[in-house]
Amino acid sequence: MNAMKKIVQARMTRESFDKFEELYYRLEPENLTMDGEASKTEILYRERRIKAEWRELEKALGRKVKYDEVDELVCAGYYTCNELVFLK
Repeated sequence: MNAMKKIVQARMTRESFDKFEELYYRLEPENLTMDGEASKTEILYRERRIKAEWRELEKALGRKVKYDEVDELVCAGYYTCNELVFLK
């Protein structure tokens, strides 16, 4: 099943997807490492904090959301178009 169907079936709102998308970008290596400026301790702290926020969103949604699922949607450009039917 592709990510688009999973999103719709899970009744993810546009707001929920936007939050996952934000966390997705915060987990990107260049952001986690602050373009190489962050120490290993800072990187680990930031990663743990972001992953904790991700888990809280999953709890609110009622299911696990894989990083790859969000990656597929972001890379496909669904975040900027109306191809997904988000539930209000």
